[in-house]
Formats: sequence, C-alpha cells, structure tokens
Amino acid sequence: MRVFFYVKIYAFLSVSINHIEYFKGKYGILYTENILRKGVQILQESAKEDVKICRVSENIFCFWLMEPVELELYIQQLKEAFRKKGEEENLPFSFSIGAIYNNTIGKENIDELIDRCGKMRLLNEKHAEAEFSEGKMKML
Repeated sequence: MRVFFYVKIYAFLSVSINHIEYFKGKYGILYTENILRKGVQILQESAKEDVKICRVSENIFCFWLMEPVELELYIQQLKEAFRKKGEEENLPFSFSIGAIYNNTIGKENIDELIDRCGKMRLLNEKHAEAEFSEGKMKML
C-alpha cells in the first residue's frame, strides 16, 4: 500500500446532499440533478480558494482546503449559503458535512484523513435522516 503525505492540507471536507432518493421518487431525476448541481455551485462559491469538488457518489462530494480557515465559522458560512440558495430557488436543501483538520502534519496520510472525515459525515447524515423520518426536515 502506498502512503502519501500532504503537509499543506488544512482541512478536508465531505458533504452529502441528503434525501436524494426521496426527491428522485417524488419529483424526478431532473429536479434531483438540479439540487445536486446547485449544491456543487454553493460549495465552489463558498470555498476560500479555487478548489476542485470531487464527486464520490451520487450525492457525496469532497474537497480540501490548503489555506487555513476557522472551521466552525466556515461551516456556518456554508450552511448560510445553502439556506440562502434554497430560499432563492425554492429548493429543499438538507446536507450533512464532515470536516477534519490535518493537525498531525506529516503523520497522517490522506486515506486516514478521508476516513475520519467520512465517519463524522455519516453521524451527521444519521441525525438528518432521523429528522427527515420524523417530518422535521430542515430546509437549508
């Protein structure tokens, strides 16, 4: 197994746009793809630098920041951007995010960073799914 060390990564973010199967079944594929496209647009516009958004699966996207950010503030800004775009275009955004700082520069490879970040996002997704099942889906 090859191990890569990235000393410049400050944060790795994994974002999932939730409830895609529900929207696909209720509104169709074009509506769903529009939500996903707008989600990526928000991520790109909210990045502090020119980042490449990678699509991991149908509704999961990731990117990494090479400039330092205050992570909690950055995530709040992302949430606000999703809420604003949702209101402007009447799109029901619900998303989950995992974000991890690369605090152990030179000691943690990118696979470990991605794994830890994914676990955090999954916890967030489970919470979002529980709210959705209870009819409390938040429009972000």
